[in-house]
Amino acid sequence: MSRLTLLTGTSGSGKTTFLMKELSAASSFIGVICPGVFEDGIKIGVEAWLLSGEREPKETFILARRRDLVEDIPADDTGLGWVFDPQAIERVNEHLRSLLAQTAQDIGNRSSLSAFNPDNSLDLLKPQSIRDSSCSQAPRMRSDLFPVPDSSNPVLLIDEIGPLELVSNKGFIAALELLDAVIYPDALVVIRSSLIEIACSRWQDLYDIEIIEP
Repeated sequence: MSRLTLLTGTSGSGKTTFLMKELSAASSFIGVICPGVFEDGIKIGVEAWLLSGEREPKETFILARRRDLVEDIPADDTGLGWVFDPQAIERVNEHLRSLLAQTAQDIGNRSSLSAFNPDNSLDLLKPQSIRDSSCSQAPRMRSDLFPVPDSSNPVLLIDEIGPLELVSNKGFIAALELLDAVIYPDALVVIRSSLIEIACSRWQDLYDIEIIEP
């Protein structure tokens, strides 16, 4: 069964810092990471980095800006502390859907991912699988125990899935499509603690779920 690692924690707890360290250690991540944009030590925006398994992002652009710095707020704004660029969100979704389409094509050109040996993807510690209804209450692992992925089997990285996606069915919708399709042996998803239970309910029958904190 494929593995889904949920990286969770409060705002400012170091989730993205951990992800950036992982990216610097390995090139075999695909998906999206959203680091902050800082000016004089103050966070003023969020970028989107599109990952395609290379050392450098395929593309980077501004995803959101701090609300008080935006003059023209879109009519469909989320009302959160950040104003998201609808075109940037769509660009992320296009990238994620292209990964889905490419992987589906690759599967069609070879036998199947069912022959995948997970030990070749992540040289993991072997924590007990978490698949019952108490998944959201499972003990957290330290993020420094998360292994570096093997380049032959890229890890799907989504930073992040939030209430927009899981509650309002907006935002990075293509990320949900990718995860629901279960076409990658390993996925690492950033998610806030308040949404762990929803995520476990949605995916516990599809993945072995592990929960880590920075």
